[in-house]
Amino acid sequence: MKKTYLNLIYSISAGIIPIMGCFALFIHFGYKPLLTNSISFDAKIQYIAEKKVGQTDLMAIGSSITLNDLSSKVIKDSIAASYFNFSCWGLQINDTKQLLIKYLPKYQPKYVVICSSLPDFTTGGNAESIENYLNTADYFKEHCKEYFYIKNYSSFLDIITRKQEYAKHRHSTKDDYASLNFDQYGAVLLNISSANILPERWNETGGFPTNYTNKQYAELTLLSQLLKDKGVRMIFVQTPIRAAYINTPYCQQAVNTHFTTCKAIVEKYGGVYLNFHNTLVFSNNDMFVDQFHLSETGAMLFTREVAGKLKNIIQPQGLR
Repeated sequence: MKKTYLNLIYSISAGIIPIMGCFALFIHFGYKPLLTNSISFDAKIQYIAEKKVGQTDLMAIGSSITLNDLSSKVIKDSIAASYFNFSCWGLQINDTKQLLIKYLPKYQPKYVVICSSLPDFTTGGNAESIENYLNTADYFKEHCKEYFYIKNYSSFLDIITRKQEYAKHRHSTKDDYASLNFDQYGAVLLNISSANILPERWNETGGFPTNYTNKQYAELTLLSQLLKDKGVRMIFVQTPIRAAYINTPYCQQAVNTHFTTCKAIVEKYGGVYLNFHNTLVFSNNDMFVDQFHLSETGAMLFTREVAGKLKNIIQPQGLR
């Protein structure tokens, strides 16, 4: 019987060891497994690991709105606190909530800043794929990424395509909507040339609210309650919207209802709601790269306004 067991162990090892060796070679040559179906999320996870991000007093987190609109330089020049931007594209409010469930105990922030706008409340999110990664044991995430070749089976073509896309966007300039060229603190400001402005983004109209909007309001409630329960102060920031988007009375009403709803939810649980949608201040087209995302020029102005408010919120209480 003992010999049978040993033979079984040898047989399994003889199969597994070569496979793991091949996986290790794939990683060595840059053909890494897909952690999730989001290249932006996977890139940010890798960047967080490269930067060895630790305890973070002021955590910026959310979708591309937070990623692209918040200037790290302005924040660091204005706020005496450890800081990092954990944001990535395509996140909905429910995705941000799931990240916070895992990130709060790991990074122990005292303040969480979420810059947001209408697109964060429009789809069902990507929670299933992200949760699949987050709920994987830390050992595999930190020491044995080869595991994800098996857990998240992807064809070799998928892996090659991801590698090519990552190389393209990781080293791209600010003239790329999909840039993954993070600054020291995880942000990417955009400076899209007129030739590269996408008409479908620049001229986007209507479409809000959607069938998912109420679900995302419910998720914002859960997110706000989570932060309150953990003793973390949330600062929820409505970013500027290009004036051309709000071009009908219906659209204006929908936007105002969104502002009112978010404000009520955030303040109910002790958070701070800030609204910087101001078509007089953010009036020039060169301040935007589409209807909802700011250019580098707009982002610098916006972040200075945000930082001025943050200093009044954070500095009086201090960072203990």
